[in-house]
Amino acid sequence: MKQFIKQYFYVVYWFLIRVKSVWRLLVDKSLTASETCFPEKCNCSRTRWNIFCQQLWHIIRYGGPNNFYFLYGLDIKGFHIASDYVDYSEFVRRRDYLNRIYPDSSVAILRNKFLFGLIARALKITTPRDIGIVEDGKLYLFDKSIHVSLEEYVETNQADVFIKSINGECADGVYHLEFDYGVIKINGVLCNFEDLQVMTANEKFILQEKIYQAKALAALHPYSINTIRLETVYNYKEKRIEILPPLLRVGTNKNEVDNWAAGGFAIGIDVEKKCLRKYGFYKPAYGTKAVRHPDTSILFEGYPIPFLEEAIEAAKRFHSYLTDVHSIGWDIAITDEGPCFVEGNDNWEISLVQVCSHGLMDDFKRLFY
Repeated sequence: MKQFIKQYFYVVYWFLIRVKSVWRLLVDKSLTASETCFPEKCNCSRTRWNIFCQQLWHIIRYGGPNNFYFLYGLDIKGFHIASDYVDYSEFVRRRDYLNRIYPDSSVAILRNKFLFGLIARALKITTPRDIGIVEDGKLYLFDKSIHVSLEEYVETNQADVFIKSINGECADGVYHLEFDYGVIKINGVLCNFEDLQVMTANEKFILQEKIYQAKALAALHPYSINTIRLETVYNYKEKRIEILPPLLRVGTNKNEVDNWAAGGFAIGIDVEKKCLRKYGFYKPAYGTKAVRHPDTSILFEGYPIPFLEEAIEAAKRFHSYLTDVHSIGWDIAITDEGPCFVEGNDNWEISLVQVCSHGLMDDFKRLFY
C-alpha cells in the first residue's frame, strides 16, 4: 500500500511539474523568441513553432524548458545538436548525488573559506592571504593572535581588502572593502561604520588581502579580478583527475565583479593553445556575444592566458587530496607570480561551460555514471 501511495504521488508530481512548465512556455516569450546568439547563421534559423515543439519535448523529458536553448545555438538548424548538451536538472541531480555520497566528505573544506585557505596553504597552493575573522563586531587578527574592535580597526588603519562570508558560495557574501582611517567604501560606495556593522551582523566573515592580477588579465578589464573557472572531475574508474573545458570570466562597464550574472563575459579557453576562444558570451539580459571587450576593445580570439598549465596542474593536485568530492568548480585568479585559488565549489554549474565550449553529454555519461 505504501509503495502504491508513493508511486501515486510521484506520478501526480511528475504531471504537475510539466503542466506548470508548459504554462511557462506559453507565456514566457524568451523561451521561444529570444534574440539569437548566432546572427551570422540566421538564414538557417528555426521557426518559432519548431522551437516551441523542441522546448515542449524537453519539458516532457526533463520537467522544464531549456533555459540555455539560444545560448547553445539550438535555434539554428544543423548547427548544434540538442542531445549533445546535458540538461541542467539532470546534471544537478547527478552532481549532488556523487558529491554527497560520503556523509563526512571534504565538501566542508570547500564551503568554509577559512578551512579552504588552511588546506590550500598546507598543500603549497597559493590563496589570498587571510587577515582575520570578523564576528560580533570584533576582528581576530591572525598575525597578532588578538581580538580588536572592528570599528577601532577601520578607524585607525588604511587597507584595500575583501570581506567574505566564511560559508558563502559562488561569490555570495563577497564585498570589496576599502577603509582609510574611518572613511569606508563597500563595493566602491561610500558608507559609514553602521552599514558595515549591519552587513556583518549574525554571520562570520573572513578578511582577506586584495588580489593583484597579472597585467595580461588586468588589461582585459582592470576594474574586476578576472578569474578562470575550471572544473575538475574524479574519474572513479581510472582513479585520476580530469578537467572539463575551462573558461575566463571578465567584468564589464567598470564593475568590480567578473560575474556573468552582473553583465560580465564568459569566454572559452583553448587549453592546447593557452589562449581565449573567439567569442565572449553575455547573460541574455545583457546581450548575446562579442568578439572584443566593449570597454578595452581587446580582441578575445588568441589572447594568451598566462600560467594556464600551472593553474590546471594545481587544481588537479588540490582535487587529488579531496577525492571524496566527485567534482569541483575552481575559481582561479592569475597573478604575476602564478595562479591564486580564490575558492572551490561543489555546487558548480555545467551550462556556462557548455556555452563556451560544446555539448558535454559524452563526458557526462563517461564521468558521472
